[in-house]
Amino acid sequence: MPFLTYITDNLGILFSGSAEITGGTVSEVGGYTFHYFATTDSLKIPGLSSVTSLDVLVVGGGGGGSGGGGGAGGNVYSPATPVSPGRILIMTVGTGGSGSNPRGNTGGTSIYDDGGPNPITAYGGGGGGDGTVPGNPANASGGGGGVGWSGPPGGGGSGGPQGQPGGSGSPIYFPPNPARSGGGGGSGNSGSPGNGGGNGGNGSDRSSVWAPAGFGAPGPSGTYGHFSGGGGGGNVRNNLGGPGGPGGWGGGGKGGQADGGTDPNGNASVAGSGGGGAGNNYRSGGSGGIYIRYTTP
Repeated sequence: MPFLTYITDNLGILFSGSAEITGGTVSEVGGYTFHYFATTDSLKIPGLSSVTSLDVLVVGGGGGGSGGGGGAGGNVYSPATPVSPGRILIMTVGTGGSGSNPRGNTGGTSIYDDGGPNPITAYGGGGGGDGTVPGNPANASGGGGGVGWSGPPGGGGSGGPQGQPGGSGSPIYFPPNPARSGGGGGSGNSGSPGNGGGNGGNGSDRSSVWAPAGFGAPGPSGTYGHFSGGGGGGNVRNNLGGPGGPGGWGGGGKGGQADGGTDPNGNASVAGSGGGGAGNNYRSGGSGGIYIRYTTP
């Protein structure tokens, strides 16, 4: 960037007379300042700021559900990321993929861009597939296996660099056709793959790092700070195989049932968590988010 252009674009930040970093939703907890970005925006570092590094968590949008649950968005944690005073950093937040047939749509990519050569990028999760079209976009979490009335069960999408594959649907015999329940969506970074038969894979537990209530999604102990859970697969028949698969810890939606019963339409995934959308009735994946913290000056 030419020097004069840089000065023109950043004059207000460089000489604002304030050392306060601005952008996103700001909170202070336990000696840390947090900035949460739910939508695309910018983080402004004033020229008088004493902050030299940031802990950054970037979460991609979850894939939309179809018969199978959508895959969770990937998440990337980068502690102690250097930052210079007088900069404007661009935060791009991926939306959740919409549910669709024959497969859900891929979630949006989230990017923390400080103007350097290597922005921190978390890819969106793959959409859940039906019985014939598994979700398997490159560089994304795996989509869930889908529902199919004949032929092989829906296969889970292959996992990318930041995700695990989704689980394949499991066979359920419903005369005269072998029905297939949807597999769970693959989870994001460091989680387990979705289980055959419907469970969404569990995502990452960042609760020890991202403490504020409402950041991410609740985990098994009820604490927040969990991200990238796969969406639960839908079930074909409520009297054969039990309810739709639960969403993985980290915001994945719970799968529904195709012919009634409890949660026939599936549950929504948690916004900001990158969770995969629930299987059945085409539930959307959860939006991603960018989470930043630093020691309060």
